[in-house]
Amino acid sequence: MRSKSLNGFLIVIIGLTLGNCRSKSESKTETAPISNNEFVYMESEKRIELILEDNVHFLVVDKPTKAKFQTKNIDNQRLVIYGSGIMLNTANKDGFRFIITPIEKTLVDGNLEIQVSERNENGEIFSHKFLIPVKPKPK
Repeated sequence: MRSKSLNGFLIVIIGLTLGNCRSKSESKTETAPISNNEFVYMESEKRIELILEDNVHFLVVDKPTKAKFQTKNIDNQRLVIYGSGIMLNTANKDGFRFIITPIEKTLVDGNLEIQVSERNENGEIFSHKFLIPVKPKPK
């Protein structure tokens, strides 16, 4: 009797594990194109836009730059934004405001990587990696 319940329990755990692996493999991570001097990513009805202060197209090493993320059809309570040198300034219903200070040793091929991810109620993942060009600090 105990052996049957243990086998049933193991089958349920294995099924859940395999189902979770499938969900993770179906998530998408892509790189943002620059469109109309802005960083924008759209997937179906979801949209996220990174706007740098003064509409610049690059960051400078060790120089703080204000930025904001504006979202459309994204649950901001479920949204995660992370990257090296990024600090939350404010958040409201229109989006998030950050201060981004690129650190030279964390750059990838001269770009700062900022990842955004949202897991919706169905377990689907909306994920994207922004690559922001970074120039060396002036001497």
